Amino acid sequence: MKNIIIILLAGILLSCKSSQKGFSLFSVSEEEKELNADSKFIEGIKHKNEGDYEKAIPLFQEVIKDSKSHDAAYYELANVYQNIKNFEAALNHINQAVTINPKNKWYLQFQIDLTKSLGLFNQTTKAYSIRSKNFPENPTFDIEFSDFYIQNKQYKKALALYEKIEEKIGVSEEINRNKY
Repeated sequence: MKNIIIILLAGILLSCKSSQKGFSLFSVSEEEKELNADSKFIEGIKHKNEGDYEKAIPLFQEVIKDSKSHDAAYYELANVYQNIKNFEAALNHINQAVTINPKNKWYLQFQIDLTKSLGLFNQTTKAYSIRSKNFPENPTFDIEFSDFYIQNKQYKKALALYEKIEEKIGVSEEINRNKY
């Protein structure tokens, strides 16, 4: 009993002395939480790559619980859920990843592909718009967006995008062919 009291007092003393540095035996620092989250994330990636989704999902969920702004965990969960055909969960997680980091072109591409495959015209349009806004220097993204409009018989919107592309890169035979 005496040893337990001494150990507890030593712990309290160390905690008080080291609290100036942000370290405590009784609480986990933010840096330690992030390291723990990163460790779980890497383990989740390992299981996902092995196709063991049942082990990967709870690890990614723990990462999100520990670090709400871990956009990569949301992205990886979206991939896993898409692979197991849970499209609603995949959509929710990729939307969260894009909300956290709307400048990640891989997240946006995943969101575009998923919403397009689910026939969600408005959400696909929004994702294309965000990508065009965040990557204005890439005319390929605008061409893909205009092709999407054409596939959905939104010809005026496609034409407006083609004209925007021509303002950026000049007149091109391919764009003129698509315009007419």
